Amino acid sequence: MEKLLKIGVIQAIVDSHLAWADSPQMDAYEANAIWRQIQAAFASFQEMSETNKPDIVVIPELAVATYFESRIKSYAQKIGAIVIAGLDFKQYENDKVANKAVFYVPRDWPHEKNVGKVKSTSFYFGKHFASREEMRIINSKWKKNFSPCNEFYIVDLAGYGKLGVSICADFYDIERYAIYKGRIQHLLIIANNKDVKSFYFLAETISRLVFCNVVICNSGHYGGSVCFTPAKHEFERYSYKHEGHDLFTTQIVSLPVDALWKAQSENEDALKEFKNPPPGYENRHCGDAAHSVPNRRNIDDAPNVPNCVMKNVIFKFCAAGLLRQKGTICLNSNLTPSCSSRAEIFPKMKFLIS
Repeated sequence: MEKLLKIGVIQAIVDSHLAWADSPQMDAYEANAIWRQIQAAFASFQEMSETNKPDIVVIPELAVATYFESRIKSYAQKIGAIVIAGLDFKQYENDKVANKAVFYVPRDWPHEKNVGKVKSTSFYFGKHFASREEMRIINSKWKKNFSPCNEFYIVDLAGYGKLGVSICADFYDIERYAIYKGRIQHLLIIANNKDVKSFYFLAETISRLVFCNVVICNSGHYGGSVCFTPAKHEFERYSYKHEGHDLFTTQIVSLPVDALWKAQSENEDALKEFKNPPPGYENRHCGDAAHSVPNRRNIDDAPNVPNCVMKNVIFKFCAAGLLRQKGTICLNSNLTPSCSSRAEIFPKMKFLIS
C-alpha cells in the first residue's frame, strides 16, 4: 500500500440563495463566480511539482454548472488527478430533479502524470436523501419532484485503498456504514451544508465506527471543510479543519493509507498510532473476496468506468434495495436476491461481499 493519499480540497463559495433563486438551473453570474474560484485552485495545483500535486481533487456539492463540466475533465487530464465534483441540479422531462456528482479518473492514474497527455473517463453518483430545505424548494418553489439516486459506490483505488463517496445529507444515512465498515479506508463527502458542527461531530463518530479517514468538502459559504483520521493522539486526528463564512480556500491534505490499512488488519505496531478498532470490526479485504462471487460485475464490464484504477472491482450497491426494503442487493443484474425485511439483508450481504 502507498504511504499517503493526497487530497486537494477546493472549498468554493456556493450560496444557494443566490445561485438558485428561481429555477434548478444555476444563475449564470453565480456559476461564473464559482468557476473562477475553481480555476484559481486548479492553477495552483498545476504549478506544483509532481510529488506535491494531489492524487484526488474534491469540489463541493452543486458547485459546477453544467456548461463547465467538460472543463473539469480537462483539468483532471492536465494534473493527472481524480476529480470528484458536485454538479448543478440535473433536470428531467418528467419534472424531476436530481443532485449528482461526477467522478473523473485519468486512465493511467496514478502512475503516469504526463501533464496534458493523460486521458480520463468518468462515472456519476447521486444523492439519495434531499435535505428538508432542498426538498421544500424543489417541491414548493420549483413545483418539481426530487429524484433520488438508489446506487452508491465503493471505489478500489488500488494501492491507495478503497473509497466511499456520498453527497451531503446522505452522510446521515447510518445504514450505509454497515456496508462501509471493514471495507474502506477513506470516506469522502461533498456538501453544501449549513450545520457544520453536526458534520464535525459526525465525521469523528463515523471515522471511529467505520475506522477510516473522513473528508468533508463543504461550500465556502458555510465553511466547515474537514479531514479526520482515527489517530491515537488527539492533535493528529484533525489533519484539516476550516471555519469561517464566505471564505474560498484550497488545501492539500495527506491521509494515511498503509499505516491505517495495517491497523485495520490488527497489526500491533500500527495500532499504536491509531484508536482501537470498534467492536466487531473485521477488515474484509473486499476486493479479494469479490473474486469468489459468481457473476460479479467487474469494473471492466461497467460502462463509462475505467478499468485501470480499480483493477479489481468497483462495488456498486443498490441503496434502495440494500436497506430501504424496495428490493435487492445489486452487484449486477444477474445477482439479485430478494430481501423482504432488514433482518434478512445482512446475511445475504455478507454472502455476497464479505
